[in-house]
Amino acid sequence: LKKLQKWSESAPMNYLHQYLLLQAEAARVAGRHGDAATLYDRAIEQAQSAGYPAEEVIAQERAARF
Repeated sequence: LKKLQKWSESAPMNYLHQYLLLQAEAARVAGRHGDAATLYDRAIEQAQSAGYPAEEVIAQERAARF
């Protein structure tokens, strides 16, 4: 996770949506539901704006299951 965080800082257009999605999953597991909802939304928006439609759909599915 730390490596992905570094990558998301150096190349957010490629990795930020992935990092946000993993953060959302971690928040969900930890019971921080407000944070999880916000992070899922941010992951979806970032994947969409960066042009990763497949990963946008994954984030949407994870958010819907949440």
